[in-house]
Amino acid sequence: MLFCVSQFLYSLNIVTSLYILVFRMKLLARNIILIASLFFIINLSISFTIRYYLHDHLHERKSLFYELDLSQYELVITGDSVFGSNYVTSRENTLWAELEKISGKEVFPGAIDGSKALDLISTAEYLSEKLKPGTIVFMDSTPSRNWGDIIKANYHNQFFMLRGYTDYDKNLFHDLYNKLMVPITSRMFRGRDLFEVFGSIAGRSYYKKNVKNWRESVDQTRENLKLFEEYETKSENKNIKIPSYVALKIISDIYKNKKIRLIVVLSPLNKDMAKLIGSDLKKYKITHDSLIRYLQLNEIEYIDMFNKLNQDMFVDMIHTNGNGDYYMARIMNNYINKI
Repeated sequence: MLFCVSQFLYSLNIVTSLYILVFRMKLLARNIILIASLFFIINLSISFTIRYYLHDHLHERKSLFYELDLSQYELVITGDSVFGSNYVTSRENTLWAELEKISGKEVFPGAIDGSKALDLISTAEYLSEKLKPGTIVFMDSTPSRNWGDIIKANYHNQFFMLRGYTDYDKNLFHDLYNKLMVPITSRMFRGRDLFEVFGSIAGRSYYKKNVKNWRESVDQTRENLKLFEEYETKSENKNIKIPSYVALKIISDIYKNKKIRLIVVLSPLNKDMAKLIGSDLKKYKITHDSLIRYLQLNEIEYIDMFNKLNQDMFVDMIHTNGNGDYYMARIMNNYINKI
């Protein structure tokens, strides 16, 4: 009798445990579905809002991080602040707007201020997934660009939110993260720029009312150059005499594999200012000539603007004003029309 009772209680305990387990599993499944639905609604809402209502108010200089569809663009501008048109008085004077007017083609502004070589690799990986074959990508190379530095990056987190784990990092967990989370994080990241939208709607301009003359910033540029040279002296690569172009090779291969046409633009140098602040022009010339040889040897297309602009087209040693952007757009358009 006692044995039968104990067996009954044991069976009852098992049934109760199973019932509790099933109840908890259902509760967990319901919560997962609820959270997934919430993320989906947020994802869809942000994507829809940006695409249809707020797109015209977003900052063009951050287009790379919020533009959803790039298939319609025939020309793309990438690089750092040199191609960012930070010193123009209106949208019509930007490099991409001038190139659009001259070429008659749609131009995507994909340059991001402060981009390092590793950021430009991430830019190439990201764009190669979105651009159609045959698209032309212009990428600036400033006179002081270090193409051998693939350690430091300014936009690693931004590209990670847009793309997730890259091909050479992937494992099962990374694949699941990319498939489940990146569609959400990429839209939510784009939503982080919405505070700029409200500033734009309120009348705040992204363009300068008055553009300075480069002579007004001689002292500041001299100090910045001094700090930069001190940093370079302390860097790990200070004893390397032969310039490295590993990042440029990676970028070139990425675009070539997707049949996207890369054109490296050797951006201009304000030699008058360089002389005035005591900068070593010979060093820039050696770097320039070395890069030209590399591009020729590896059959990478390039436009050499190193000596093309006069001093009235600059706001400092490397950044141009509206006149400089217009002149660069003409040179770029002439190049693609000759081929």
